Amino acid sequence: MKHRIRFRRVNHLDGLRGAATNSFPIPTAVAGTDGKLWFSTAAGIFWLDAKRPMTNKMPPGVHVRAINVDGANFKWSKDTVTPIPPNPGRLRIDYTALSFSMPERVRFQYRIEGIDRDWQDGAAVHSATYTGLAPGKYRFRVRAANNDGVRSVADAVADFEVPPAYYQSIWFRTLVVCLLALALLGIYKLRVTYVARRAVEGYAIQAAERTRIARDLHDTLLQSVHVLSLRLAKVLDRLPADSYGRDEIERSLCLVEAALQEGQDKLHGLRRGPASDLLGELSSSFAAEYPLLPLKLSCTGDVKEFQPPVREELRAVAFEALRNAARHSGASQIRFGMEFDNHEFRMSIIDNGKGLPEEVALAGFSNGRWGLVGMRERIDQLGAQLIVESIPGEGTMIKISVAATRAYVG
Repeated sequence: MKHRIRFRRVNHLDGLRGAATNSFPIPTAVAGTDGKLWFSTAAGIFWLDAKRPMTNKMPPGVHVRAINVDGANFKWSKDTVTPIPPNPGRLRIDYTALSFSMPERVRFQYRIEGIDRDWQDGAAVHSATYTGLAPGKYRFRVRAANNDGVRSVADAVADFEVPPAYYQSIWFRTLVVCLLALALLGIYKLRVTYVARRAVEGYAIQAAERTRIARDLHDTLLQSVHVLSLRLAKVLDRLPADSYGRDEIERSLCLVEAALQEGQDKLHGLRRGPASDLLGELSSSFAAEYPLLPLKLSCTGDVKEFQPPVREELRAVAFEALRNAARHSGASQIRFGMEFDNHEFRMSIIDNGKGLPEEVALAGFSNGRWGLVGMRERIDQLGAQLIVESIPGEGTMIKISVAATRAYVG
């Protein structure tokens, strides 16, 4: 059977000195008739009364002596929280225990609440060391056991506080976050300004190229076509009414005039007017194509000049929306409005027709008809917003909004 033997180790701290001599067959430890154990060593004869063991039943009193931070001692009081310098590198807490019978065998255990998950074994060392403590309040506890394992009645407690360094404070971190946010905002604004400048430069190049083409078209091709038309007209006037070639020349003259008109339309498209002309241009184009359908116009705010590409895209989207309303809604009236704001430009097309079919409103397109898809693609290219609202039997409303920085010149 297994049996755990209880034993007690004695050494020089108990008075036993020297080492046992090798004097075989003479023993170096014998039991006397009086119950004592006798030992023979090189330093002399020693005895131990095993029947009357000396047991230390007095619990040791444990005390914290000092708090040392990076080599400097700090005074502390039992009933107050001791402040120490911020960002301590090496913190050492010195402690001791009162045990007069055999202080060399006193053993310590310590912990800092919130740092140590369990008690740390300090053995016979009279100090505990910590490094890199974060800002906050701490409570240090230490307890002791005497040479016979009797623990102290109460733990010794030392409260101390590590204040935050300036770079660990909330205001400093808030300031850093704000500065970082401002830096990111500044970078974003610089990027937006750069992109806008490049876009304006691109618009200017496009506008210059359009102007050059319009000038060349007017000065060369259209002038030549106009001269050709005048010459054909003169030839036609000289021919008798019953001439065989008169009909052919009249047809040719009609084709030349149609080509001249088409060229003038293209020229007009290349030389677009200011934003105020967009309303009149859409109105005249719509009236020419749908003369029986009334179009109510409105314009609010201070009229501003559009970026040329933005103007072209808005014109295309607006006319597509007006044309869809005229063809498919069955409306008796259509309203077209423009609103110039310092923050954004808004445009709306509202009809009192039958509204979009539910499947078209959900899908954004109908089979064989891609007007809404094309409008969305143009709006996406502008970085603008398109909203389509439709109520069956009451009509459809299309709203378009473009940021002022993208829509206006300057």
